[in-house]
Formats: sequence, structure tokens, C-alpha cells
Amino acid sequence: MLDWNTIKNKSTELLGEAGKKFRQYTPESFSKEKKFVNSLVVSMALMTMADKKAETQEIIM
Repeated sequence: MLDWNTIKNKSTELLGEAGKKFRQYTPESFSKEKKFVNSLVVSMALMTMADKKAETQEIIM
């Protein structure tokens, strides 16, 4: 028979260890790079939307 408490405790322990190892290999600059890339994507999307709006207004006028 499966002992659910043992399984739960072991999975919690392994998850905690995995989180520690992941944080160990994740440098602080990674999050800065991620924010930079996200801001680039947002700015490109805004420029594309503004460009499409400008083209639409030119056609209407």
C-alpha cells in the first residue's frame, strides 16, 4: 500500500532542493536581461501599433 504522507514529504523535500539548486545557477543579471528583453518586446509592439494607426489615418485622410 502506498504511504501518502511519505510520498508527500519526499516530494516536498525534493522540490525544495530543486528550488535551491535552480536559484544557485540563476545569476542576478539573468532577471535584468529578462526585464530588458521584455521591455524591448513591449516597445516593438507599441511601435508596430503606432505604425499601423498612422497608416490607417493616412488612408482615411
